[in-house]
Amino acid sequence: MLSKMVCFWYTQVSHAEVAKLADALALGASGAIHGGSSPLLGTYFFKYMKKIYIGLTEHKGRGVFASEDITSGELIECCPVLVLPENETQIIDTTILYNYYFGWGEHQNKAAIALGYGSIYNHSFTPNARYIKKIEQDKIEFVALQTIRRGEEILVNYNEDPSNKTPLWFEVYP
Repeated sequence: MLSKMVCFWYTQVSHAEVAKLADALALGASGAIHGGSSPLLGTYFFKYMKKIYIGLTEHKGRGVFASEDITSGELIECCPVLVLPENETQIIDTTILYNYYFGWGEHQNKAAIALGYGSIYNHSFTPNARYIKKIEQDKIEFVALQTIRRGEEILVNYNEDPSNKTPLWFEVYP
């Protein structure tokens, strides 16, 4: 059952359709998810992944949206990362992955590809969430900076610090 759920969340559907499914899941999906091979993974999926989904935006392609209200300070997602050494980072700098990895390590000379939805969150200089790199634990946490309403896109500042207005390598849409 869990694999079907993951497939659904990666399917591009309307915000309304996802909201309806999230409501239905809240009525008993926990038991269905626990029926999978990993109760621990099922608990994580039900608790966090049911709150978010991938949808389409007007100017930014895909983005991460709230399928239910998320409160200020709440953990949105905890993403394990795949860390690439500096020599491999130089290679992916010439590919489309350049736009999707996080600088990693003490000198930011490594790359980390976030699993889950971690590399899909869009940028804003007025974010409603932030990401926190947990270098020692090879993970990135996404946390709400304010209440995020159901259907609202979850946005982070790619400069890591939510108040940092340093220009980025691409045109920023409001």
